[in-house]
Amino acid sequence: STLYKILNLSINYENRKLLIDALLLFGSSNLSLEDCYHLVFAKDIQAVDFKTFDKKLKKAFVSS
Repeated sequence: STLYKILNLSINYENRKLLIDALLLFGSSNLSLEDCYHLVFAKDIQAVDFKTFDKKLKKAFVSS
């Protein structure tokens, strides 16, 4: 995708790895890009709980 190509430029982005991981998850799931980023971020900080009204996102958190 175009966003993935932009992230692969030799420009230093804050949270670059998280953005790339979110894009990879986005490409292989039925979650929104925002939900993918939230999920990747939560896993990165080793969150043990995830509060959301979004049942699909909660299920993805529990199963990952």
